[in-house]
Amino acid sequence: MTFWGCGPKPILRCSRWIQTQNSMVEPIHRNTNNTVNCLSLQTKELAKDFLKRMGEQCGEDRAIRKFTRSLQNGRTSVHYEKIDYVYLPSHYSQQKLLMMYNHTNPCNTIKARSTFVSLWHNDENLKKIIIRTPSKNECDDCTSFRISMVDASVRVNSELNMQQASDSEESIQQIHDRLSTHIHHYRDLRANYENDIKRCKEGPPDDLTVICFDYAQNVPLPHDPRQPSAVYFLSLLNVYQFGIVHERWGIQTHFIYTEGKSGKGSNEVSTMVIDYLDRNLIGTKHLHLWADNCGGQNKNCTVIQLMAYLVIFGTTTGHIFESIEYKFQIKGHTRNSVDRGFGQITNAYSRNEVWSPSEYKKLIDNINSNICVNFENETFFDWSSFLTQLFVKPVGIQKYQMFRFERSKPFIMMCRANSTHQWIEINLKNPKFNMDTIKFLEPLPTKGLNIEKQNDLYDKVRKYVPAAFKDEICPKPNTRMILEVKDIKNKRRKRAAEEKKSKHKSTSILIR
Repeated sequence: MTFWGCGPKPILRCSRWIQTQNSMVEPIHRNTNNTVNCLSLQTKELAKDFLKRMGEQCGEDRAIRKFTRSLQNGRTSVHYEKIDYVYLPSHYSQQKLLMMYNHTNPCNTIKARSTFVSLWHNDENLKKIIIRTPSKNECDDCTSFRISMVDASVRVNSELNMQQASDSEESIQQIHDRLSTHIHHYRDLRANYENDIKRCKEGPPDDLTVICFDYAQNVPLPHDPRQPSAVYFLSLLNVYQFGIVHERWGIQTHFIYTEGKSGKGSNEVSTMVIDYLDRNLIGTKHLHLWADNCGGQNKNCTVIQLMAYLVIFGTTTGHIFESIEYKFQIKGHTRNSVDRGFGQITNAYSRNEVWSPSEYKKLIDNINSNICVNFENETFFDWSSFLTQLFVKPVGIQKYQMFRFERSKPFIMMCRANSTHQWIEINLKNPKFNMDTIKFLEPLPTKGLNIEKQNDLYDKVRKYVPAAFKDEICPKPNTRMILEVKDIKNKRRKRAAEEKKSKHKSTSILIR
C-alpha cells in the first residue's frame, strides 16, 4: 500500500482477481455509458419525473444554436443545429435539487450527489435541463417571487405555532401559483414567437413577414482595443444602433447615427421602421412585428398608432397590409433574433480599431448576414405630431402584450395580454380628424452635439485619433463655441463656490 500509494480496497480487489482468474491483468471497465447501477428502477423513474417536473414548473425554454466545424475538400464549413434547453433559476444547485428530491421521496432517497448528477446528465432529455448561471439576466418578477418564497420558507422553519406555520405554507403556495402563472404567460408568448417564425419560413413568400427590432447599447467612438488609460475616463462620441431582423431571410439591418443627429425615441423608431419596409419592398399580406417592452422607444402610443396608419394608408411605396400584429414578450424574457446580430458585432468591435461611424459601418458590413445603413445624412420625421391628428392616444397599453390591426376594421385596435385571452377592441379614431385640414409630415430638427462635449473631444480625444479621422470624429470648434464653453464653465464654477460658501455659513451657525 505504501509503495503504490493506495488504500486497502484496490489491493484486496487485485488479490481476489489473481486468485479467481490466475492473472495479473485488471478487468476492463465495461460501464462505458457511466450508467447508474446502484439505484433501483423505481428510484430512477422517480428522480427523472422530479427533474422533468422542475423543468416544466420553474424552467424557462430557450433555443440555442450549437455550431460545429468540419473540413471538406480543403474548406472549413460551419453547420449549426437548434437545441431547445430549459434553464432553471440560478438560486437552485445540484445539491439543493437533490435535497428537494429526497424530501419529496423519503422512501427512495439518493445519498450521493454524484449519483444524482450522473442520472441527470446521462438521460438524453434531462441533460437539456440546465441551471442558469447567476450572471444571466433574470426577470424582475422572477426575482421578486424567488425572494418571497425564500422568506416564506424561512418563516415556516422558524414558526413554533402550528397555526402560524400553516398560514406561512399557504402564502408559499400563493406565491408559487403566481410564479406558475407568470411562467405560463412568458412561455405562451415565446411559443407564439416561435410559431410566427415557423409560419414565415415555411409559408408562401407573399403571406407573412415577421420582423423584430430593438436598440443596441450605445457604441462609443473612437475605439482602440489597446485603450489608453486617459480615454477610459473621457466622454466619447456615442453612436446609436437600431437593428431589424427579417426572420425569413435571416438578415439583420443596422441603422446607425450619432447622438448629435437625433435621440432614441418613438419618432426615430417609426422613421426607421417605415424606411426598412420601403427599402426592402415588403409587400406581403400580413406583417408581424416583435419588440421589447421599452416604453420610450417601442411600446408607446406613437408606434402603435403607426401600425394603425399602415393598415389604412399603407407604406410610402403604396402597399397596404391586410393585417398587422405588434407583439411584445414579457419584460426580462425578451430574447429574440436581433440579439444574435448585436452579439456578433460586439465581438468584432472588441477586437478591431474603429475610429469613426464610417469605419463602424465597414465593420458591420463585413460580418455575415449583417447590413449597415448610415442614417447620419438621412431625415427623421415627427410622426408623433402627425399621427395625433388621425388617432387618439390609447390608454393602458402597458398591461397588454399583443396588438392587432386589420384593414377591414380601420381605426380599431385589438389588444390582449396573451393568446389565451380574448381580443379587446378599442376605437382610435380622432373625433376631430379631417382629411382636408390635416398637416403634412414634417422632419425633425437635428439635435446637435453638446458644445461642451464637442470642445472636450477636440481638446482631449483628438490626439488619440489618426490624422485621417481627426476632422470626422473630433472637428475643431469655432471661436464662438469656445467662448460659450468657457462662459458655461465659469458660471458653473461660481455657482459651486457660492453653494460651498453658503454651506460653510450654515455649518458655522449650527456650531455656534
